[in-house]
Amino acid sequence: VTSFIMMPETDPIIDDVALVDFVRRAARDNAIVNVYPSVAVTRGLKGNELTEFGLLQEAGAVMVTEGRHSIRNSLTLRRAMTYARDFGLVLALETIDRDLSANGAMNEGLVATHLGLAGIPREAEIIPLERDLRLAALTGARYHAAKISTAESCALVAAAKAQGVNVTAAVSINHLSLNENDIGRYRTFFKMSPPLRSEEDRHAMVEALANGTVDIIVSSHDPQDVDTK
Repeated sequence: VTSFIMMPETDPIIDDVALVDFVRRAARDNAIVNVYPSVAVTRGLKGNELTEFGLLQEAGAVMVTEGRHSIRNSLTLRRAMTYARDFGLVLALETIDRDLSANGAMNEGLVATHLGLAGIPREAEIIPLERDLRLAALTGARYHAAKISTAESCALVAAAKAQGVNVTAAVSINHLSLNENDIGRYRTFFKMSPPLRSEEDRHAMVEALANGTVDIIVSSHDPQDVDTK
C-alpha cells in the first residue's frame, strides 16, 4: 500500500480548512506513504449545512464524503452534487438507507430467519443508490458508490454508465469472496456493512468487476472490538 485516502470520521471531524492542513502536515512529517485527506460533505456529518468545498479543495482535500453515513435529504444531496461538480470534486457516498437497515444484523433472507437475526433487505442499498444515480445524472456530478453488494445494484450502475452518468463503484473484497452462509453459527466477525449477501449476489459482483461495471476493490477495513461486533 503506497497511498490512501483518509476518511473524515475522525475526532474532530474533518470539515474545515485547519483540519485538512493539519492532516497534510502530520502526514508530511510522519508518514512513509501518501496520505490524501477527504472531507465531510456536511458540517459535523449531520446532513444539513454543506462544508466549504472550494476552500477545502484548495487546502488539499481530494474528495468529499460522509464516510459511513448517507445523506437523507435529497435536496441537500442535490446541492452538494452541484457544488462538487463546479469544483471537479468526486462525491462518494455509502449506499445505505439508515431507516430500512436499522437494527439489522445480516442480509434479509432464509439464513437470517434460521438464525433468528433481524435482516437488512437489498432495498436498503438499492433505493438510495438509485436516488443517488438519478441526482448524479441531473447535476452532472462525479459520483462514487462507495460499496455495493447486490446484483440489482450492479445493473443500476451499468445502466447509469451506459447513459453517460459520471459514476464509479466499488466492491469490498469480502463481497467477492464470502456470502451470508459463511456467517455459520453466529460468527460475529462477519457482521459487515453492507452485509454479506447471497451466493447469487456474490457471483454478480464478480461478474460486474470483470466487465468493468465495478471499478475498484476496497478492503472495507473497519476494525471493531469484540463487544461492538
